[in-house]
This record gives sequence, C-alpha cells and structure tokens, in this order.
Amino acid sequence: HPCSRVHGHTFTVALTVRGPVDHRLGWVMDFADIEAAWAPLRAQLDHVHLNTVAGLENPTSEHIALWIWERISPA
Repeated sequence: HPCSRVHGHTFTVALTVRGPVDHRLGWVMDFADIEAAWAPLRAQLDHVHLNTVAGLENPTSEHIALWIWERISPA
C-alpha cells in the first residue's frame, strides 16, 4: 500500500471559541488564553510521528480533532 512507508502531512488546526461576549472587554476569550491552552498540544503534535502519541495510534483527521477537543475543551 502506498501509505505503508513513513510519510508526512501538513495539518492546519482552526480553533473556534463560543460564548457570551464580555461587554466590558468586547471579546469572548483573550487570544493569549487560547494560545496558552493550545501551545502544549501543538508541542505534542508538531514534527512527531502521530502514531506514537498516546490516543493517536490511528491518527485519522477525525481522531486528531477529537484528541484535541478532549484536551483543550476543559481550558
């Protein structure tokens, strides 16, 4: 199978936040807080064999999205 050899892909992650707008500040969430929540996950995923990341042994796009959601949603 052509995918049996190690090969790379480039992914783009788009994070979306939803909630009430703080009328005093004019935003839902500070971008710095979003970046702080995303940075450790990005570090775990960037330039690694995703199959070696716990929970991503089968790194389909759907599994990657769920893996990110389960870890970032509490933040």
